[in-house]
Amino acid sequence: MNMHLKRIGIVSIPDRDRARPVLNGIMEWLSQRAFSIAMDLDTSQILDSDSGFHFSSCHIDKLPELADMILVLGGDGTLLRAARHIEKSNIPILGVNLGSLGFLTDVKVDEIFPTLEAVMNGRYALDDRMLLHVNIRHRDNKIKESSFALNDIVINNGPQSRLINLATSVAGIWINTFLSDGLIISTPTGSTAYSLSAGGPIIHPKLHAILITPICPHILTNRPIVISDKEKITVVVQEKGIGNGRDCFLSADGQALAELKPGDWVEVQKAKHTIRLVQPEGTDYYHVLRTKLKWGERG
Repeated sequence: MNMHLKRIGIVSIPDRDRARPVLNGIMEWLSQRAFSIAMDLDTSQILDSDSGFHFSSCHIDKLPELADMILVLGGDGTLLRAARHIEKSNIPILGVNLGSLGFLTDVKVDEIFPTLEAVMNGRYALDDRMLLHVNIRHRDNKIKESSFALNDIVINNGPQSRLINLATSVAGIWINTFLSDGLIISTPTGSTAYSLSAGGPIIHPKLHAILITPICPHILTNRPIVISDKEKITVVVQEKGIGNGRDCFLSADGQALAELKPGDWVEVQKAKHTIRLVQPEGTDYYHVLRTKLKWGERG
């Protein structure tokens, strides 16, 4: 498998102490090989003004127009941020882990240059990851907000410790009204994120599924459920328990999207496009589970 790589885009965590040495090394490596380099505006501020490197800078939304592959330096949060901005471009993303866990950014700092060399020589795999698309509708049926998520869509009660009622339907069929601290709707990729902490199962990223996980449900028999990714999920915010709509919020991949009021509808379904992750040759998902999450280890 070979990508035609002449242009590299870079998105970095905005931590100068951690990112600058790594970014300088990558810039030198790419410059020596005559790559065209572009980066988002925030990343460009990490480099010293007298670095001498030649590159273009732009808003992160425009980066796919200047690159054949995006190199993300940081943790999973940085990759999720990049994915939200470039979700429709289908441009491949290679993640380098500068954080503590890095479940999505699985290339270590000391593996950067061998990995880049392997990718340039066609030794890699492209992993298409499903996205969720969410619409928020008012009682008048008008769409208030719309967004995408690689990990999850979360409805929660904000800083208040009050239960909320969320009437949930799948493909137009009511399945349950969750009385809980909230609800997580996640992709298989997101099954190892917030949903896992809330008691949800691990779902292999190649499965065509969506996971619905209640957060601290008031009824202990309310368990997570896995449904087909062909179905649309509808959640209606109920009046009871949320104090006139205050402190009930929706977020996409951890980013606050909107405050929800009684009668608001949240519609979640599989997006029409995917995110493409570049993975080093021989990447083993179960090995990642064992090393990153200590899966199967005894205490």
